[in-house]
Amino acid sequence: MTQFEITFLGSFVGAAAVGFFSLLVMLATSKETQRRERRQQAWQIEINRIIGLEERAGQLVELIGSYRDLESIRDGASIDLPRLESDAGRFRRHKGIMQAIRDLHNGLARLMDDKMHNEDFRKTIVEVNSLYENLLTECDKVLRRDAH
Repeated sequence: MTQFEITFLGSFVGAAAVGFFSLLVMLATSKETQRRERRQQAWQIEINRIIGLEERAGQLVELIGSYRDLESIRDGASIDLPRLESDAGRFRRHKGIMQAIRDLHNGLARLMDDKMHNEDFRKTIVEVNSLYENLLTECDKVLRRDAH
């Protein structure tokens, strides 16, 4: 073999090796990027679910704690109160949120009961507001955001 052929063969083998390893790195990077994007997408869905829960719970606390007539409160809460109850199962993965939902639902049901029986509900509404704040705290823990 001549010097030229050896140089040519060495260059070819080197280029082939570099190309092969570049291809391996691109495949590995591509797989990791796909995994990361899937995790980010799943996390975004979870964030949206938690924000929806916070909004729904806040609307219920405001509605049931308001001074509207009882019929208006019942109509307004007829869809979201049962949904809040089922949210406990939807957020079962997050034990703190699940328990906070259960506690808030119970407090809201007691507040409605107090209103239906014309009882003094001031103490119950203070408790419901505290339970709502607890739910927000638990959501913040999962979302890793600072307390408001």
